[in-house]
Amino acid sequence: MQINLKGILKGKVIIIGIGNIIRGDDGFGPLLIEKIKGGAKAMCLDGGTAPENYLGKIAKENPNTVLIIDAV
Repeated sequence: MQINLKGILKGKVIIIGIGNIIRGDDGFGPLLIEKIKGGAKAMCLDGGTAPENYLGKIAKENPNTVLIIDAV
C-alpha cells in the first residue's frame, strides 16, 4: 500500500518522531526523523519519549500541519 502525503501535508509542516531508540521498534519515530531530516520540506523534530517538551517550539512555528510518527 502506498500513501500519497502531498495531499495531506499542506502549508507549513512539522514532523515529530516519538519513541525510544534503545527499545527496538519503539524507536521508529526518532529513526525516521533521522533518515528524513535535511531532505524533507518540513521541520523535523525528534521528540524522544517526551514530545510534550516540544509543544512550545511547535506553537511558536505556527504550523498548518503536524504529523506525529510513533510506533503503537
